[in-house]
Amino acid sequence: MGKKYSTIIVIYIFVFLYIKICKTYEVNEVLSKEDVLKITDEYYINFYCKNDTCVAVDKIFNNPFVEIPDKKGNIITYITYTCTYDNIKSGKCPKEICGYGSCTSIKCTTDSQCLSNKCIDNFCVFNKETPIVHCDNIYTPSTLFSRRSSYMYCGKPCNEPCETDDECSSRKCCEDKTCNSQTQGPSDSEGTSFILGMYFITFIFIVSLILCFCWCFKQK
Repeated sequence: MGKKYSTIIVIYIFVFLYIKICKTYEVNEVLSKEDVLKITDEYYINFYCKNDTCVAVDKIFNNPFVEIPDKKGNIITYITYTCTYDNIKSGKCPKEICGYGSCTSIKCTTDSQCLSNKCIDNFCVFNKETPIVHCDNIYTPSTLFSRRSSYMYCGKPCNEPCETDDECSSRKCCEDKTCNSQTQGPSDSEGTSFILGMYFITFIFIVSLILCFCWCFKQK
C-alpha cells in the first residue's frame, strides 16, 4: 500500500514541476503558414511568407532579403524592403540598408525580385495586388495571476501603409498610418515572482499531500 501511495506522490511531483522545453526557430527555417499560426508561447520570432510558405528571419537584424523556396524547392531571394510611390518620387527612399559595419544595395530591376512583386524606378514598392505577408509573435506580459504568453499574427510588415491595427503583423498601426514593428518580449527578470509563487504553492501542496497520506496510514 505504501509503495502505491509513493508512486502517486511522485506522479504529482512530475506533473506540478514539469517544465516546458521551448522550441527555437532557426533563421531560414521553412514552415507552412498554417503551422506558423499554431505557434504559441515563443518570443522574438517572425516570418515572411509567400503563398503558403513561410521562412523564419532574424528578429534583431532586419535583413532586407528573404530566401523562400518555390513549389519545386528552388530557393528564391526576394527583397522585403518596400517604399511608397510618393517617397520614391521625392527621393526619400534609401538605396541601401546598412548594419553591422556593411551596407547592402536594395535596388531592384524587375518585379520578380521584390516580395511585393512590384519594382518602380529600381525600388520595391507596396503592392495592393500582392501584399507582403509578415507574421509576428504578439506578446502578453505576465501578471500576478497569469503567465506570460504569445500567439502568432500575420499581416503587413513594418513601414507598410495601414488604417487599422489588425492590418499589421505587429497589430500596431502608427499615427502616420504605417505599421510599427513588434519588439515586445520577456525580459530576463520578468515572471520571476510568478514562478517563485508557483513553486511555493507546489511545495505547500506536496507537503500537505504527504501529511494527508501519513495521517491516513496512522488511522489504519
